[in-house]
Amino acid sequence: MRRYTVQEVAATIDHAVLKPNQTEADLRAAAAMCARFRGASLCVRPCDIRLATACQIVLDAGADFVKTSTGFAPVSATPEAVRTMERGVGGKIGVKASGGIRTWEQAVAYLGMGATRLGIGATKTVLSGGTAEEPY
Repeated sequence: MRRYTVQEVAATIDHAVLKPNQTEADLRAAAAMCARFRGASLCVRPCDIRLATACQIVLDAGADFVKTSTGFAPVSATPEAVRTMERGVGGKIGVKASGGIRTWEQAVAYLGMGATRLGIGATKTVLSGGTAEEPY
């Protein structure tokens, strides 16, 4: 059996699982692989209408947390997605809001919505109260 790196698992999950032609069985298989690599995340894109279903599958597979985005995708964290994910996992696993977080106020707001982790490209700028201008 081939062994995969965490980077390969993350890339496979993020870029393949939630495309419209993927089946629920495909999502379950990817979530199981994610759980097998403890600490890897399953990125469930906010634009996917199956977001609540995806969160339940990730939870059932035993993953550590769900994540809104890689931060490099066209759609980043949104308040609606974070709230949906938090309700979907019910505090049983973490929710990582990632992508598009450019200010301290946004970071604090996502934490208040139930995010337990944040993905911020310009951490120093945001933590010092500035506005990040970087593309990610």
